[in-house]
Amino acid sequence: MSYNYMESLSDDALTRYKNKLEVVGLSQRPYKLPADVWLNDMKQWPEVTFHDLYLYLTSFPGVPTHANVDAS
Repeated sequence: MSYNYMESLSDDALTRYKNKLEVVGLSQRPYKLPADVWLNDMKQWPEVTFHDLYLYLTSFPGVPTHANVDAS
């Protein structure tokens, strides 16, 4: 991802991006965080289950959501 990714977004995309950052509790863009804040020890990472991934991929709000996809 480009270091200037956010600056290149349209107004609508920028609003969605900022909302997604708020959902995950970030006040800063993750690709601009200094390298020393990232953990490279998998034992300290949060547990992620299949259920978590499935719900994220199928139910998390995004551009194509259940509400705006034509079910025909």
